[in-house]
Amino acid sequence: MRLRLSLQFFATLLSIAAFASPSFAAAPDAGLETQYEFSNDLTSVTWIVCGYLPGSDGCYGSGSFGPFGHVGAILEGYTATNGNSVQRAVYIVDVAAGSSGKDVILYRYLKTDTVTDGAYDTITTELTHQVTLPLVGGSDVRCSMAANSNFIVIGTDQSTSAVMVTKGSYKLQSIGGFSNAPTVTSITTDGYGYISVTFGGGAVIPGFVIVGPAGNFEFDGGGVAYLASTTNGLSTKDVAVFGDSAAAKLAARPVTPHATH
Repeated sequence: MRLRLSLQFFATLLSIAAFASPSFAAAPDAGLETQYEFSNDLTSVTWIVCGYLPGSDGCYGSGSFGPFGHVGAILEGYTATNGNSVQRAVYIVDVAAGSSGKDVILYRYLKTDTVTDGAYDTITTELTHQVTLPLVGGSDVRCSMAANSNFIVIGTDQSTSAVMVTKGSYKLQSIGGFSNAPTVTSITTDGYGYISVTFGGGAVIPGFVIVGPAGNFEFDGGGVAYLASTTNGLSTKDVAVFGDSAAAKLAARPVTPHATH
């Protein structure tokens, strides 16, 4: 009887193990972070990689991006691991480019960390793309940017539309353009990859557009709609207050059951 119970218990453990979630190895640079610093005139960005590896700790390398007319926003892309190398895109928006100082250009750099012997990190960066965006810039504009795995959405507070940039193909698509011409005040995203662009506020009646993870336009309307990130908090200094529009939104878009097959 004791032997039979032991065999049964062992079989149960095997069954549990078979259905357990698989474990994934950490990325080679999982102990490292890239810190970014901006020059006083916001014409360049310096980066430095510090942290720890299994066989060492400290700061492993540094470099810079630029020069730019005026850095408006910066964003890192998702990582891709190949053996002992990890690649990530770094997106920088120059809002004061060109001879006029009002052109807006998106730069995409590829940063590669190659970890050897568990103790050394060799870091390289390469400019891979630059795209001029149909936005109004200037050294004093406020630039907003958010992204998901497929798209980047960028706007300035001098532009009445934002622009959605498809990663990879760099196709551009305009977002917004309300009749009362409010400008972009914020761009927020949530953990599922939805992106909300909010326009106006204050003396200008606001509006918003929500884009889905696949780039489809989900919803738009008057008022404001902010999405809460899973990583960065939304400061109330960056929001427009426009009464309680939740009831109006519910009335405008009641739940509609879909047919099932």
